[in-house]
Amino acid sequence: MWPAIVHGLAAALLFGLLLPPQPARADTDLESASPAPGAVLAVLPPRLQAVFDSELAAEGSGLTVLGPSGQRADRRDLQVTGARMQVSLIDQGPGVYRVRWRAAAEEGGQRSGEYQFTIQPFLPAGLPCIAVAPSQVRSGESVTISGCGFAPNNTIALTIGDDETLLGTARSDAQGCFHTRLPLPADLPHGRQVVQAADAAEHVAAAVVWVPQPGGLGVVGVRLSGEAQAEAVTYTVRIANRSDFRLRDVVVRAQIPAGTSVLPDELSQPAGAQAEIRDGAVEWRLRGLPPHAMRGPFTFTVSTAGLAGRPTLTNSASVEYVFADSPERIRGRADSEAVSVVAAVR
Repeated sequence: MWPAIVHGLAAALLFGLLLPPQPARADTDLESASPAPGAVLAVLPPRLQAVFDSELAAEGSGLTVLGPSGQRADRRDLQVTGARMQVSLIDQGPGVYRVRWRAAAEEGGQRSGEYQFTIQPFLPAGLPCIAVAPSQVRSGESVTISGCGFAPNNTIALTIGDDETLLGTARSDAQGCFHTRLPLPADLPHGRQVVQAADAAEHVAAAVVWVPQPGGLGVVGVRLSGEAQAEAVTYTVRIANRSDFRLRDVVVRAQIPAGTSVLPDELSQPAGAQAEIRDGAVEWRLRGLPPHAMRGPFTFTVSTAGLAGRPTLTNSASVEYVFADSPERIRGRADSEAVSVVAAVR
């Protein structure tokens, strides 16, 4: 999605001079969403994402999705990051899905709203649509993706999976159609994986491929971020099950940088998780992680008061788990990319 908003500088300056000062807005409003309000798609994407026009506070913000039968169609795993909210979706078949959102601005104030989108396997003529062949494919193999209903002579971005990993791009012809062949990621995990296509005019289409067992090794994704403060660094870990496997005995672990100490009052985690500090790391334990579900944030803050200068702290996180349906108690592990933060030491 590439929104293009052009403002005339001279006009902006002129209006700024002529109009009386306006009070600063304390609330926030919906800027864009995927699926978008009024969208009609052939298949349900793995997640709903909503972007707002200002930073959000996790407390007080929310996304609820109701399926065609009126039952909850989200996995109650809301994640709030900056101005973005997202939640994992549960496929309840064709019909109208209703989205209710509540946005609490970081600066105070709150707004709410709702919209709907439709899942319709057989789309009306003219709407963007794609087909993927074969529909059952192993990770690392190639698929053929064909589509129509897009902007003519436009670049089409093609993604796959819960994290919308970029597969590649294609170019639509004068009729708005394209045809390309691309390899799937070698780590694409077992289960239902959604291919999505989008162009610069915000035309979006989706199709499903099925990855048989065992699938690729990218079953769980783990992300670590760090933010420097005065004599402290706060780390945040988020994890996501990107597969159809049920996982149990989940352990999330983040290292404690050398020379720092954890501030016990700054430990936090999602409901149901238990935290402890052991062997130079912070650990959180979860009983389970359902298919295609997210968990987080897991956060902790370390004091850097004992460090000198402006040292760079490099850290990483990991998650270990057991495949719940395996009688052999097969284990898995995923590691985050390393994160470096320059400590703000007085």
